[in-house]
Amino acid sequence: PIMGCGYWIPELINLAGGQALHCPPPGGATPTLSLDTLIESKPDVIIFALCGFGLSRAASEIASSSMFRSIRNGGSRMEELREACGGNMYVVDGNYLVNRSGPRVVESCEAMCEAIHPELRGHFGHFGTDLLTTLDKALVMAEEGVQTGSRKVRPQPFNEVDKDVEEEGAKMSQDKDESASHSNVDGDDHQILKPRTILEGPGQVVAKQLTCLESGEIEIAFALNSIANQGRWCDSDRFAAVLRSHEDFRRLLVETASVGAVEEKDNVATVCVSLPPRKGESEVGGEAVRLLWTMIAEAQSGDDAMAWRTEKVGVAH
Repeated sequence: PIMGCGYWIPELINLAGGQALHCPPPGGATPTLSLDTLIESKPDVIIFALCGFGLSRAASEIASSSMFRSIRNGGSRMEELREACGGNMYVVDGNYLVNRSGPRVVESCEAMCEAIHPELRGHFGHFGTDLLTTLDKALVMAEEGVQTGSRKVRPQPFNEVDKDVEEEGAKMSQDKDESASHSNVDGDDHQILKPRTILEGPGQVVAKQLTCLESGEIEIAFALNSIANQGRWCDSDRFAAVLRSHEDFRRLLVETASVGAVEEKDNVATVCVSLPPRKGESEVGGEAVRLLWTMIAEAQSGDDAMAWRTEKVGVAH
């Protein structure tokens, strides 16, 4: 899925002289977003940083994505994106740069500087190398079979799939993508096409989800996750199973949690949630367990309103 930027990335962009779009308040996780949301925000520069992939592999993934291949009103969605940002689209090596909060954040910031400011291209020695180039150049490299950076490849599936069945499945998937791209003109579950009324605040939705978890209404709690988050969990049973496997998350199923501070930014919000000290720690002055909900405002099917939905949950530090 298309994702904005979270964690340390907004700080890098600010240091590089840019203004990060589609990012949560400080400390929030990276949110997913629709192609329409990205296009309508009209970014000046788009930098693709696919985690773990070099330039050519990243370009290959972009070229094979539904974003690249989708059509609407007879025109390419990728061309819409290109027009929205004036053609300023770049790819960085997402294995060597950007995606780790280690010493290379300095080089990552330098690469962003070169992408954001045309007058600085090559100043730090990254642009035009295997670490940073334009999307168009990276696509050519991928088409020519050039290998850059990490050579990591996806493993073969455990079960061999009959070639004819695989090709038929790929065709059906492509037809579905094209059909969905046409239907998205009026918006669907995955799209945020225009500003809409938000009926409940992010804190209220988190409180509702916590109540459902504690009362055993797992399916309702699962439905309060974002579209992308539901896809990651697969179904409510797995959602509950993963919660039970975590020392702190399993407590949400049997204990009352408190909703605290809420911060909102660009249709992304963070909500602080606290649980009493862990068993055995309360007697020795232990601190409350703090969790951090990252929420996104998401359009709902068949409704003019938007709703806050849970994108990610983590332990706050």
